[in-house]
Amino acid sequence: MRPGQTMDQGGQAGGMGLSVDRVIVEPRLIFSHHVLPGQYLLQSGTVGGGSLAWFRDTLGQAEVATAERLGVSAFELLSDQAGRAQPGSGGLLFLPYMAGERTPIWSTTARGVFFGLSYNTTRAEILRAIMEGCAYAVYHNLVIAEARGAHVREWLGEGGATRSPVWCQIKADVTGRPFVVARCADGVEGGHGLGLFALTAHAAGLCDDVAACVERLLSQRTVYEPSPERHARYQALFGVYMDLVERLLPVFDCHAERVTGNE
Repeated sequence: MRPGQTMDQGGQAGGMGLSVDRVIVEPRLIFSHHVLPGQYLLQSGTVGGGSLAWFRDTLGQAEVATAERLGVSAFELLSDQAGRAQPGSGGLLFLPYMAGERTPIWSTTARGVFFGLSYNTTRAEILRAIMEGCAYAVYHNLVIAEARGAHVREWLGEGGATRSPVWCQIKADVTGRPFVVARCADGVEGGHGLGLFALTAHAAGLCDDVAACVERLLSQRTVYEPSPERHARYQALFGVYMDLVERLLPVFDCHAERVTGNE
């Protein structure tokens, strides 16, 4: 709601929305007007958030069955497992392009990739690599935005991924910034509904400052502080991640042509 505030949407379709006070032209990202005067949105759109659901549905039958008996979410059990793996997942990297990718590569042919699998790779490392890969995908966009002069003042999370402390900490460590999960007093997250409520209250004359209204409503804040050591580790791995993306983009196109040609 204020310039520099950045929203991380952690769900089936993820991405970021960075509030800026000037026009930034960057064709690899999405640019639009903000609902508040004098502000704009520099946005990204990623599709990798559903990768964990894919793992649950394809390989997580045991967690689904256990979750039903315990009355908890299977995602909670998967997150707990991921938390038992070390940062960096034993060198395993995941490109979360399970349905192509939007920003910043704009590719319909890109597909998911696990890189670095070995006989020593554990189930926990595969799960953590999925979470880390999704964080790298958003960070890729953030790096581009900052190279264009955008400034991230606050990194705010919303969506289903914020229910995983492991995933939230990964996002803080990958980006090297505090990751903030803000909720209402009753524990409910803000989201689009809260924004619409604040805008309606402003239009009705019930509040003068929309951003201040939202901040008052989101009174519960959990802050995940980044670890300098883990961030340095992730920076090194992000370099490998980027190398993989650049090298595989033409391979994705070639592979798609061959698969289509054989159908």
